[in-house]
Amino acid sequence: MKKFASVCLSLCLAFTLVACSTPTQESQGAAVDVDLTQLSSTLVYAEVYNMASNPQDYLGKTVRMQGNLVYQVVNGQPNPDYMACLISDATACCAQGVEFVLSQPPEEYPELGSMVTVTGVFSTYESSGMTYIRLEEASIEAS
Repeated sequence: MKKFASVCLSLCLAFTLVACSTPTQESQGAAVDVDLTQLSSTLVYAEVYNMASNPQDYLGKTVRMQGNLVYQVVNGQPNPDYMACLISDATACCAQGVEFVLSQPPEEYPELGSMVTVTGVFSTYESSGMTYIRLEEASIEAS
């Protein structure tokens, strides 16, 4: 029984690693290195946690993710200086946000809290002595 459980765990881990690191998938003309939209909510949350914990492994990779749109509102308008894609775990008790910077503003911003798909290049930046992650040159579409 232990051997069977060990084999099952090994296979699950292998499938997870393949799914998380499948190189360069094509989407809408852009190569995607890490496509989180193809993973279960539990695996997506784990992968985003890994991105935050080990950002050096993702630098320069194109990432696609799906989650709820979060942004600041200034004078009734979306603030393009701070937007994030909020990704929840399977039970929706925990969430991890990934900030993104749009390459160009959309004609119309999706509604705050709506489900969106964001694709961009993974990077980090420092502010007040802390390192933060974000997607740069990002595009956004309503899901």
